[in-house]
Amino acid sequence: MANDIDEDVTSGEEEKNSEEKQKSTSRLSDPVFLGLFGLVILLAVALVIFAYQAPTPTGQVVIPDEGTPDTGGTDATGDQGGSAKLTIMEFSEFQCPYCGAAAGFNDALIQRFKSQDPTWEAAVPKIKEEYGDRVDFQFKHFIVHATAKKASEASECARDQGKFWEMHDTLFQNAGALDVDDLKQYAADLGLDTETFNVCLDSGEKGDLVDADTAMGRQLGVSGTPTFIVGDITVVGAQSYSAIKETIEAALSGETSGTDSTGAEDVAEDPEFDIAIINDQNCDYDSCNTANIRDILVSLFPSAAITELDASESEASDLIEELGIEVLPAYVLDEDVAETASWKAEPRLGSSFDKVGSKYILKPDVVGATYYTDPQKRAEYEQELAEQEEKKKEALGIVEGDNKPQIDFFVMSYCPYGNICEEGIEPVFRNLGDKAIFNPRYVVYENYQGGGDDYCIEEGKYCSMHGVQELNQGLRELCVKKYMGTGAFFDFVLAMNEKCSYTNADTCWEAVAGELGLDTGTIKTCEEEEGAELAKADRELNVLLGVSGSPTVFIDGSPYNGARTPAAYQAAICAAFDTPPAECNVELSGGGDAVPQGQC
Repeated sequence: MANDIDEDVTSGEEEKNSEEKQKSTSRLSDPVFLGLFGLVILLAVALVIFAYQAPTPTGQVVIPDEGTPDTGGTDATGDQGGSAKLTIMEFSEFQCPYCGAAAGFNDALIQRFKSQDPTWEAAVPKIKEEYGDRVDFQFKHFIVHATAKKASEASECARDQGKFWEMHDTLFQNAGALDVDDLKQYAADLGLDTETFNVCLDSGEKGDLVDADTAMGRQLGVSGTPTFIVGDITVVGAQSYSAIKETIEAALSGETSGTDSTGAEDVAEDPEFDIAIINDQNCDYDSCNTANIRDILVSLFPSAAITELDASESEASDLIEELGIEVLPAYVLDEDVAETASWKAEPRLGSSFDKVGSKYILKPDVVGATYYTDPQKRAEYEQELAEQEEKKKEALGIVEGDNKPQIDFFVMSYCPYGNICEEGIEPVFRNLGDKAIFNPRYVVYENYQGGGDDYCIEEGKYCSMHGVQELNQGLRELCVKKYMGTGAFFDFVLAMNEKCSYTNADTCWEAVAGELGLDTGTIKTCEEEEGAELAKADRELNVLLGVSGSPTVFIDGSPYNGARTPAAYQAAICAAFDTPPAECNVELSGGGDAVPQGQC
């Protein structure tokens, strides 16, 4: 529905200072700081929150600082490349939904792109079809989510048996099911020699190749997926084929420097250095699970030797005292990290670290570390957190013991991930009705992009990421909920998701509402007279709950991080009943395993 790159982490940074005190008491349960999204925050400065979380293509073209090394790859037929043809490199990841759309497989996003531009076509299959062996098309792995790396390794194991593109297509078709067992099943389905494939996958022998691709991408200035480098021209995002074709034709005609190359051998090797991860075996906070951050550090700094230490060990306690570490886990890097390619390629990476003596320490706010090394401070923090959780429940209006679970879902009206959330919750409402409480809410920023009229109302007090029309539409949807009920709300939302966009919602909504038989006069009056107060109420909840991304979902005040399918939402809501109603036994369909899990 949207047509520019989401600036989700940027928006979170804009809010950081004004909300720092509130956030410091809520990270133990705040989904923004936990799990995979916490890792995105860790890499926000380094990767500039790549287009994996962008709602649509950007059309932005930039020139890399370095040339394009000829490292080999696959031409458009899937064979190993390395020729003097025009080189096209696609930096991609199998868990990135926009990469899936560019490959022609994410139907939900493709439909949204076409609703904005009916001529939009997936780029990758068209490049392969129209250019064939005229170009050297290279698929390069750019890993951001640690869980995607094994899928990349699987594609390379399949390449060994001549079926890279078949595995490529299968992985994007099944982007929600990329466990090792799934990957092995896909190999069998494709008719590969499974014994050879399984040995390749289990050994991790392709891991270095995948890491090398990612490192190359960073050196070339890649900050998002998908990114296409055509000769020495970079095209960012899931652009329509027509946009990329123009760049290819210009390169083939000699209007760009095309296949100029610096050669991979010119890239200096990273220095070897140490990383110490200090944790406490007694910590049961989600943030004390260091596995994902460790994997990302390995990807960023492959020359580093990582040691994991428990706070009870003398080496760890010495570092804690020497460096003044107050919260765990702590990620301590030697100063040689500043000489690595990753650090030099993205200078803003340094802002995620504190320099203490000769060490760089990942900032606690970046990794959500809140487990105090001092027992008294830890007890005070946990008491404060418990009090904060009670305030949250009170603000949400949760009534304990009423056998009526409550789901509060914060979205942006034209964030594609938020739309998927709404479309997943709607069947649950139709089934459970008033046996549960369904509260739509909206992600509202303050002073977003400087607070101008393009994004905000009330002189910058209340803003939305994709523009003021998105904010206005969210307010109209709240008005429908308030005066016409939850059923009418879902009717309106789903119709608006299909028929309008963040670029025309202010002029498009009235016809949609009229077709649904909604009272447009009541909606207009509510928006004009109550809109600012509705925005204020949701803004205050955003701050209290630490909400900064769409969707963010709570069930009875607890963060929900499960799948975005009707069945998954219903299972979570029904688990919150003291006595589940019979409706909980109704099986809901829709969504499937490949529903994207990102945020705006």
